[in-house]
Amino acid sequence: MIRTAAFAALLLGACASAPAPGPGPEANADPEREAILATVDAFLLSVGNGDKAAREALEMRDGFTYFSTVVVGAPASSSAPTPR
Repeated sequence: MIRTAAFAALLLGACASAPAPGPGPEANADPEREAILATVDAFLLSVGNGDKAAREALEMRDGFTYFSTVVVGAPASSSAPTPR
């Protein structure tokens, strides 16, 4: 009987402390926010997939993009990066 009551109390406490569901997708329907997220997503996918053409299509003419690659065992470069 005590085990059943303890289990019921534990179960009731877990149910009572469940968080309320968050806002639905319509809460994030800001067009500017969605455009920014889509651009960032496309950029990260192009970098992750090694798609140079897709990455260059997203770069702005007056912008600056810097990529660095670490090669184990290679000497450190003393030159500053050159913007494209």
